[in-house]
Amino acid sequence: MRIENMDISIPVGNKAVVYFSSPCLVTSETTITIPRNYVGLIYIGGKPKSKISECSKERIVKKFGGAIKKEQIQVAFYSEKTNVEIKWGIGGIQVNNERLQDAYSVGLNGILNCSIKDAVALMNYFAKSTSITVEDIWGKVLPVITTNCVPVLSEYFSNKGVSIFEINSELANIRTKIMELISDEKVFKDMGLVVEDVTLNSIYVPEEEITRIKERING
Repeated sequence: MRIENMDISIPVGNKAVVYFSSPCLVTSETTITIPRNYVGLIYIGGKPKSKISECSKERIVKKFGGAIKKEQIQVAFYSEKTNVEIKWGIGGIQVNNERLQDAYSVGLNGILNCSIKDAVALMNYFAKSTSITVEDIWGKVLPVITTNCVPVLSEYFSNKGVSIFEINSELANIRTKIMELISDEKVFKDMGLVVEDVTLNSIYVPEEEITRIKERING
Protein backbone atom coordinates (compact mmCIF):
# COMPACT_ATOMS: atom_id res chain seq x y z
CA MET A 1 0.00 0.00 0.00
CA ARG A 2 1.36 3.43 -0.92
CA ILE A 3 0.79 6.39 1.36
CA GLU A 4 1.00 9.98 0.18
CA ASN A 5 1.35 13.40 1.83
CA MET A 6 2.71 12.28 5.17
CA ASP A 7 5.56 12.84 7.59
CA ILE A 8 7.81 9.80 7.56
CA SER A 9 9.05 9.16 11.09
CA ILE A 10 9.81 6.46 13.64
CA PRO A 11 7.07 5.77 16.23
CA VAL A 12 7.72 7.02 19.74
CA GLY A 13 8.92 4.18 21.96
CA ASN A 14 9.89 1.94 19.07
CA LYS A 15 12.49 -0.61 20.21
CA ALA A 16 13.44 -2.21 16.90
CA VAL A 17 17.14 -2.26 16.06
CA VAL A 18 16.15 -1.15 12.54
CA TYR A 19 12.69 0.27 11.85
CA PHE A 20 11.31 0.42 8.30
CA SER A 21 8.63 2.97 7.48
CA SER A 22 5.65 2.04 5.32
CA PRO A 23 6.13 2.51 1.55
CA CYS A 24 5.45 6.11 0.60
CA LEU A 25 4.84 7.82 -2.74
CA VAL A 26 6.76 11.10 -2.52
CA THR A 27 4.89 14.30 -3.28
CA SER A 28 6.00 17.91 -2.95
CA GLU A 29 4.50 17.91 0.56
CA THR A 30 6.01 14.71 1.92
CA THR A 31 8.27 15.37 4.91
CA ILE A 32 10.66 13.33 7.02
CA THR A 33 11.65 13.47 10.68
CA ILE A 34 14.84 11.83 11.93
CA PRO A 35 15.21 11.80 15.74
CA ARG A 36 18.40 12.75 17.53
CA ASN A 37 21.15 10.09 17.32
CA TYR A 38 19.32 8.36 14.45
CA VAL A 39 20.08 8.01 10.77
CA GLY A 40 17.54 7.49 8.01
CA LEU A 41 18.50 5.37 5.02
CA ILE A 42 16.21 6.01 2.06
CA TYR A 43 15.36 3.06 -0.16
CA ILE A 44 14.13 3.64 -3.71
CA GLY A 45 13.00 0.61 -5.66
CA GLY A 46 14.15 -1.64 -2.84
CA LYS A 47 17.74 -0.35 -2.96
CA PRO A 48 19.51 1.94 -0.44
CA LYS A 49 20.20 5.32 -2.04
CA SER A 50 20.75 8.16 0.44
CA LYS A 51 21.30 8.78 4.13
CA ILE A 52 19.74 11.61 6.08
CA SER A 53 20.62 12.75 9.60
CA GLU A 54 18.64 14.47 12.35
CA CYS A 55 15.89 16.74 11.05
CA SER A 56 12.27 17.69 11.78
CA LYS A 57 9.56 17.58 9.13
CA GLU A 58 11.96 18.43 6.34
CA ARG A 59 10.45 18.30 2.86
CA ILE A 60 12.00 15.40 0.97
CA VAL A 61 11.80 17.14 -2.41
CA LYS A 62 13.68 20.12 -0.98
CA LYS A 63 16.33 17.85 0.52
CA PHE A 64 16.92 15.53 -2.43
CA GLY A 65 15.62 17.46 -5.42
CA GLY A 66 12.64 17.11 -7.73
CA ALA A 67 13.87 13.82 -9.22
CA ILE A 68 12.64 11.96 -6.13
CA LYS A 69 9.07 13.21 -6.62
CA LYS A 70 6.58 10.44 -7.39
CA GLU A 71 9.14 7.80 -6.40
CA GLN A 72 8.01 5.14 -3.95
CA ILE A 73 10.38 5.10 -1.01
CA GLN A 74 10.89 3.44 2.33
CA VAL A 75 13.08 4.75 5.12
CA ALA A 76 15.11 2.55 7.44
CA PHE A 77 15.69 4.22 10.80
CA TYR A 78 18.58 3.10 12.99
CA SER A 79 20.92 4.53 15.61
CA GLU A 80 24.66 4.12 15.21
CA LYS A 81 24.85 4.27 19.00
CA THR A 82 22.51 1.34 19.52
CA ASN A 83 23.76 -1.33 21.89
CA VAL A 84 22.28 -4.67 20.89
CA GLU A 85 21.88 -6.57 24.17
CA ILE A 86 21.10 -10.25 23.77
CA LYS A 87 20.15 -12.29 26.81
CA TRP A 88 20.87 -15.98 26.31
CA GLY A 89 20.85 -19.24 28.17
CA ILE A 90 21.85 -22.83 27.42
CA GLY A 91 20.71 -25.80 29.46
CA GLY A 92 21.10 -29.57 29.40
CA ILE A 93 24.85 -29.57 28.64
CA GLN A 94 26.06 -33.07 29.45
CA VAL A 95 29.50 -33.10 31.09
CA ASN A 96 31.77 -35.75 32.57
CA ASN A 97 33.56 -34.72 35.73
CA GLU A 98 36.86 -36.54 36.23
CA ARG A 99 37.23 -35.42 39.82
CA LEU A 100 33.83 -36.62 40.98
CA GLN A 101 33.82 -39.55 38.56
CA ASP A 102 30.31 -38.63 37.54
CA ALA A 103 28.28 -37.31 34.62
CA TYR A 104 25.54 -34.71 34.90
CA SER A 105 23.93 -31.80 33.09
CA VAL A 106 24.76 -28.13 33.58
CA GLY A 107 23.52 -24.82 32.22
CA LEU A 108 25.00 -21.42 31.45
CA ASN A 109 23.45 -17.99 30.94
CA GLY A 110 24.60 -14.46 30.27
CA ILE A 111 24.39 -11.37 28.10
CA LEU A 112 26.00 -10.64 24.75
CA ASN A 113 26.52 -6.97 23.85
CA CYS A 114 27.09 -5.89 20.25
CA SER A 115 27.45 -2.57 18.47
CA ILE A 116 26.41 -1.80 14.90
CA LYS A 117 29.41 -1.28 12.63
CA ASP A 118 27.60 -1.54 9.29
CA ALA A 119 23.82 -0.99 9.36
CA VAL A 120 23.48 -1.66 5.62
CA ALA A 121 25.11 -5.08 6.07
CA LEU A 122 22.62 -5.81 8.86
CA MET A 123 19.68 -4.91 6.61
CA ASN A 124 21.08 -6.90 3.70
CA TYR A 125 21.63 -9.93 5.93
CA PHE A 126 17.97 -10.15 6.88
CA ALA A 127 16.85 -9.06 3.41
CA LYS A 128 13.46 -7.82 4.48
CA SER A 129 11.66 -4.51 4.48
CA THR A 130 10.14 -4.86 7.92
CA SER A 131 11.67 -4.05 11.28
CA ILE A 132 14.72 -5.95 12.53
CA THR A 133 14.46 -6.70 16.24
CA VAL A 134 16.76 -8.00 18.95
CA GLU A 135 14.77 -11.24 18.75
CA ASP A 136 15.66 -11.58 15.05
CA ILE A 137 19.36 -11.21 15.84
CA TRP A 138 19.04 -13.53 18.86
CA GLY A 139 17.74 -16.27 16.58
CA LYS A 140 20.87 -16.02 14.42
CA VAL A 141 23.51 -15.83 17.15
CA LEU A 142 22.19 -18.34 19.70
CA PRO A 143 23.44 -21.34 17.66
CA VAL A 144 26.88 -19.68 17.54
CA ILE A 145 26.87 -19.11 21.30
CA THR A 146 25.82 -22.71 21.89
CA THR A 147 28.45 -24.11 19.54
CA ASN A 148 31.22 -22.26 21.35
CA CYS A 149 30.02 -22.50 24.96
CA VAL A 150 29.35 -26.22 25.14
CA PRO A 151 32.93 -27.45 24.44
CA VAL A 152 34.47 -24.75 26.64
CA LEU A 153 32.29 -25.69 29.59
CA SER A 154 32.78 -29.40 29.02
CA GLU A 155 36.56 -28.94 29.02
CA TYR A 156 36.56 -27.23 32.39
CA PHE A 157 34.72 -30.12 33.99
CA SER A 158 36.54 -32.97 32.29
CA ASN A 159 40.14 -31.74 31.85
CA LYS A 160 40.63 -29.25 34.69
CA GLY A 161 39.07 -31.32 37.44
CA VAL A 162 36.75 -28.55 38.55
CA SER A 163 33.68 -29.74 40.45
CA ILE A 164 30.16 -28.33 40.31
CA PHE A 165 30.76 -26.78 43.73
CA GLU A 166 33.72 -24.75 42.42
CA ILE A 167 32.85 -23.96 38.81
CA ASN A 168 31.52 -20.45 39.41
CA SER A 169 34.98 -19.45 40.63
CA GLU A 170 36.11 -20.03 37.05
CA LEU A 171 33.56 -17.66 35.47
CA ALA A 172 36.17 -15.04 34.53
CA ASN A 173 38.39 -17.56 32.72
CA ILE A 174 35.45 -19.20 30.96
CA ARG A 175 34.10 -15.80 29.91
CA THR A 176 37.48 -14.80 28.41
CA LYS A 177 37.68 -18.00 26.38
CA ILE A 178 34.10 -17.70 25.11
CA MET A 179 34.64 -14.03 24.22
CA GLU A 180 37.70 -14.93 22.12
CA LEU A 181 35.83 -17.63 20.22
CA ILE A 182 32.58 -15.74 19.62
CA SER A 183 34.26 -12.50 18.50
CA ASP A 184 35.78 -14.28 15.50
CA GLU A 185 32.53 -15.83 14.29
CA LYS A 186 31.66 -14.93 10.70
CA VAL A 187 27.96 -14.34 11.42
CA PHE A 188 28.71 -11.10 13.28
CA LYS A 189 30.75 -9.71 10.41
CA ASP A 190 28.03 -10.72 7.96
CA MET A 191 25.46 -8.82 10.04
CA GLY A 192 27.69 -5.77 10.40
CA LEU A 193 27.95 -6.24 14.17
CA VAL A 194 30.92 -6.10 16.53
CA VAL A 195 30.96 -8.14 19.75
CA GLU A 196 31.80 -5.66 22.50
CA ASP A 197 31.37 -7.84 25.57
CA VAL A 198 30.14 -11.18 26.85
CA THR A 199 28.85 -11.38 30.40
CA LEU A 200 28.35 -14.70 32.18
CA ASN A 201 25.75 -14.53 34.92
CA SER A 202 26.09 -18.05 36.27
CA ILE A 203 26.83 -21.68 35.60
CA TYR A 204 24.14 -23.75 37.20
CA VAL A 205 23.34 -27.38 37.91
CA PRO A 206 19.75 -28.56 38.40
CA GLU A 207 18.93 -29.06 42.08
CA GLU A 208 18.10 -32.73 41.56
CA GLU A 209 21.58 -33.31 40.10
CA ILE A 210 23.25 -31.63 43.10
CA THR A 211 21.17 -33.71 45.50
CA ARG A 212 22.07 -36.92 43.68
CA ILE A 213 25.80 -36.11 43.70
CA LYS A 214 25.79 -35.17 47.38
CA GLU A 215 24.02 -38.41 48.24
CA ARG A 216 26.57 -40.44 46.30
CA ILE A 217 29.53 -38.59 47.88
CA ASN A 218 28.15 -38.99 51.38
CA GLY A 219 27.51 -42.65 50.75
